[in-house]
Amino acid sequence: MDHSRHGSHYVTIEDANMTHHALHTSPIIRRRCSLALAAVLLVACGEPFTTQDNVGSATGAAGAAAIGASLPACGSDPFDTHLNVALYSVPVPTELEAYATFPIDNASFCWADDELVLGYSLPKLLTGKSQHVSFQGGYNPDTGNFEMSGQNGTAVCTPTAPTWHCAETFIGLKVNLQKLHKLLEGLPPNEAQARLEVANTFIGDPIGTLAATVP
Repeated sequence: MDHSRHGSHYVTIEDANMTHHALHTSPIIRRRCSLALAAVLLVACGEPFTTQDNVGSATGAAGAAAIGASLPACGSDPFDTHLNVALYSVPVPTELEAYATFPIDNASFCWADDELVLGYSLPKLLTGKSQHVSFQGGYNPDTGNFEMSGQNGTAVCTPTAPTWHCAETFIGLKVNLQKLHKLLEGLPPNEAQARLEVANTFIGDPIGTLAATVP
């Protein structure tokens, strides 16, 4: 196995013999993700369940409960409550943005005691394989955010209407480059190359943003 590192972030390449071939793409400059595309796609997703004023006036556990009043308690499977709309975006240069946002069909938020639990599967076009990630943590009234962590890294979720945005930093992800290339084979060459550039960006610096409309 091989490890790709950027600062304290890393992923594990399961098929290390594929590393050079997969990463042989033109260099790109990484920058923080613009949520413009996600905002466009989510504009008609539904009515907000709260307002920024509500968030600002909330404090502690009571505030968290007020903000997420519509969220269910976690059951035996904390990820059995799926959201209607969720998108995952990777920060990339402008020319790749059209290929860097992915629909998520199994994202979920729920309550475990006074803490928020978030779980979903990362897009296969980023890692080559199905990989579930999860985070759990409480509400910080000073920042107005839910600050969560887990074995996969950290997530900071801002519950602003009409969409929650969760900035995530991953550790310990597993990537299968052979399977990733297999997924790209059926795409037009230009799109396949762009998708590969996006995946390589994520592998080198595994960060991104989940944008979700909470029911």
